[in-house]
Amino acid sequence: MPTYNPQHFRNLPLLRIIRAELLVRFFAPHSGFLNTRGAALPDIAHPEALDYDLLHGALLGPADHAPNELAESLYLIDELANDEGIEALREEVATKLPTFVIDPHWQEAEFAIAVWLQNPRVVEDAHARIYAFKQKRFFTWGSAADFIPDLPGDLEAVVGQISARLEVMFQQADNDRHGTGQPARRFRVFHYISQETPGTVRFLIRHAGKLQNAPSVNDAGDSYLALFRPEIYDVVLFLHDTRELKIHAGSKMEQRLYAHVFGEKLCGDADTFTETGNYTLDPLRDGPTSMSTLDVAGISRVRLVEVALNHGGEHNEYEIRRATNIFATDFFRDGGFPEGVPIDRAVFRFTIAHTDKVRKVTIKPPRTAVYTRDTDGLIIERWLQARGFSRPGAAEDVADVDTVTQEA
Repeated sequence: MPTYNPQHFRNLPLLRIIRAELLVRFFAPHSGFLNTRGAALPDIAHPEALDYDLLHGALLGPADHAPNELAESLYLIDELANDEGIEALREEVATKLPTFVIDPHWQEAEFAIAVWLQNPRVVEDAHARIYAFKQKRFFTWGSAADFIPDLPGDLEAVVGQISARLEVMFQQADNDRHGTGQPARRFRVFHYISQETPGTVRFLIRHAGKLQNAPSVNDAGDSYLALFRPEIYDVVLFLHDTRELKIHAGSKMEQRLYAHVFGEKLCGDADTFTETGNYTLDPLRDGPTSMSTLDVAGISRVRLVEVALNHGGEHNEYEIRRATNIFATDFFRDGGFPEGVPIDRAVFRFTIAHTDKVRKVTIKPPRTAVYTRDTDGLIIERWLQARGFSRPGAAEDVADVDTVTQEA
């Protein structure tokens, strides 16, 4: 978890913006703790009697003295009290609290508190959504199968099975590496089905990381060793149409466990997904025809704007060429890509149909593709496959397959 400093509660001007009625209801379950800090809450029928100064002073104390539930709720609400957080919260409310009435006069923190009072789980899910869609670095696991089953009808139940199975698998792995008796890591899995491509699901896995320690100092000034498990967020993308998993995890072992469990629970076979080498730049040697968009809806134009050629040799010659359209340059007209010289990297510019958006896409075989994996990203992936730059399910002997996604 990032540094604990919920500004909307520890900054007095920001705290005063929040309506007293919401604050009294929110802090009511923790009135006993606040009393010990000299900040008694007024009766819920008279929220106007709330003393903001006393409440602010109580919340400035050390976080490790506050009840865990209170500290966690303050952190989550503060994290969501911004444009990005409110957008995620609105999406969760729309699907999980359809009758919830949003007051148009609420400030951001007020909206988050109001939702928390209605259902804390929705706030937790909105916070998880931000992490799920913010992650940009993935390792690709493909399937050589010609067919994989459709998503289970009761995906919510399957997600619960995935959580339970991950706890078992990770504990077994911890026992194998560190000896028997290792404490279980708790997992919670969130899922988000793509509205544009129903066969695409983004899973966020929140779990305890490896046991760590850190020298700490208590209120008396004494040193001690704090033992803890950091909160970890991993992400798995399931792409049914391309028969792939794209996994963000901390280690190769964790990637394998995710591929095993998601293959087992989503496809009925733990060996469905294997490490793959998906990307190649060989189609560039076919010339301008490799840039065709006629058979891919949603893209009006693709230009090759940069290539890196690895000549090697005694002096390790490495050549980089850039142009607004390399296929229109003298370089290509004079012979283009020398036979036997590897194309190490290529950069493309995609013009999205019916918009002014231009997306930059970088391919570095066999493991790396750089582009934003959103709605436009799905169209780009289809084009890469149609032109032969991306090969779903291709099995190659490579160490990692790394798909990095970032803003254009």
